[in-house]
Amino acid sequence: MIPLSGEVLVVAGTRPEVIKQAPLVLELRRRDLPVHVVSTGQHAGVLDPLFAHFGISPDTALAVARRSDPSLTALLSSLTASLGEIVDLRRPSIVVAQGDTTSALAAALAGFLGHSKVVHLEAGLRTGDLDSPFPEEANRRLITQVSRHHFAPTSLAEQKLLSEGVDPTTVTMTGNTVIDALTFTAQRAPITTDGGARRGVLVTAHRRESWGEPFDNILAAVASSARKHTDVAFTWVAHPNTSLRGRVDAALTALPNVTVSEPLGYPEMIAALKSHDLVLTDSGGLQEESPTFGVPVLVMRDTTERPEAVAAGCAALVGTNAADICRQVDRLLKDRGAYESMVVSSNPFGDGRAASRVADVLERMLRSDLVPDHGTRLPSPRSSLVPLSAGG
Repeated sequence: MIPLSGEVLVVAGTRPEVIKQAPLVLELRRRDLPVHVVSTGQHAGVLDPLFAHFGISPDTALAVARRSDPSLTALLSSLTASLGEIVDLRRPSIVVAQGDTTSALAAALAGFLGHSKVVHLEAGLRTGDLDSPFPEEANRRLITQVSRHHFAPTSLAEQKLLSEGVDPTTVTMTGNTVIDALTFTAQRAPITTDGGARRGVLVTAHRRESWGEPFDNILAAVASSARKHTDVAFTWVAHPNTSLRGRVDAALTALPNVTVSEPLGYPEMIAALKSHDLVLTDSGGLQEESPTFGVPVLVMRDTTERPEAVAAGCAALVGTNAADICRQVDRLLKDRGAYESMVVSSNPFGDGRAASRVADVLERMLRSDLVPDHGTRLPSPRSSLVPLSAGG
């Protein structure tokens, strides 16, 4: 057997990164491939339970302090310097950057400057607007520029990369590993609900570009909808970023059919998703997860880098105008036909086998001098994705 040329450095700093990288880490370890997991701590306080859920203990944990008024410049600088030291010390063959967070961009820059091969998990997502989402749209475009291989979760993401001139021999469509994580969670601890007959609306909002007037509009829309639909339970799940919590409490806690919960652990969030009838969110992950359970999603943003859900009919862009949000919520809660039209039978984001496809390519990269770069063809799995059937 061709010997391995080095290790894979996997960097995760936020809740979505841990969720989406955990299936890959587990798959690499199942194959006895050398992998070193770094936790940057960008989402301090929420990562340890997530790692424990997947049975992963980070090999290196950074302590990057976040100020109460976080500076993205300071965070990026600190993370890049710390990760650069790790890359210089360990000399990994491959650095995996997932998604579009500040941690992901720092990992990509540190890997590139340290002469490791950067690979991008969940590559090719685009809105075409640098201000939405901010700074994620810029982050993922920058990561593309320094990556040697791009793992696109869907055919649309793959086409986005090719349209930008990315070498097609460096792109592999895999499906999204978030579906792998969802499958892992459902198999490990079956998701149950309380079986209540009352309908429920699950709400999350946290994106930086929504801060200010858009966020106030979202709060107003939820409050107005809750007052109109008193027979429906509304649950607002708080984000770990506490800077917005006071405004949420002030706007919603006095309403009897609204619950403002603390941030939920991943299994608990999946259980909440399954037990609600409708989701209002600006989150990318919920757009990907909700179709598995046939739960319609109203995306409270003007753009989305996940148009596959909109195209499949299970999500709709409603923006951040309070009247528009209320109108769509009212329509779906009153019109059963409109609601049923958004309940899909399969998930457009994958089949739960994305991690295996990614690991196939990484293993080839570790075992061969042929790297997917500058026109050198590396065989990659191109098996068709079979959508994951919707659950209960």
